[in-house]
Amino acid sequence: MVLNANVTTHVLNTYVTTHVLNAYVTTLVLNANVTTHVLNAYVTTLVLNVNVTTLVLNANVTTHVLNAYVTTHVLNAYATTMVLNAYVTTLVPNANVTTRVLNAYVTTLVLKAYVTTSVLNANVTARVLNAYVTTHVLNAYVTTRVLNAYVTTHVLNAYVTTLL
Repeated sequence: MVLNANVTTHVLNTYVTTHVLNAYVTTLVLNANVTTHVLNAYVTTLVLNVNVTTLVLNANVTTHVLNAYVTTHVLNAYATTMVLNAYVTTLVPNANVTTRVLNAYVTTLVLKAYVTTSVLNANVTARVLNAYVTTHVLNAYVTTRVLNAYVTTHVLNAYVTTLL
């Protein structure tokens, strides 16, 4: 019985050792499995982090490109504004010069009209004076004729008187 008990104890010890070893191996396998999962999760996290970093960098690059695009448009708008301002600035002096030229032209026309009027007035005045002089000359001529006729009449009267 003692032998049987000793054998039984060895068998039980072996059985327990086997179970303990099996449990240990199972634990190791499970630990390895958990480690694999943890590593897989870690790798997945790293991949995701790289992916997120790539997206963030892409977004950053896109933002820089968009900023450059907007800056270009703003600069283009600014340049366009400057060109338009220069164009308007050119138009204003040109309009001023045009106005001055037109004013000079109108002044010239007014002066020409004034000179023409003055010449016409002088012409009319000359004609009036000529008519006045002519009238005086004619009046003198008529007066001379009348006087001559008067003198002739007196002379004839004196002659007739002398004859009588």
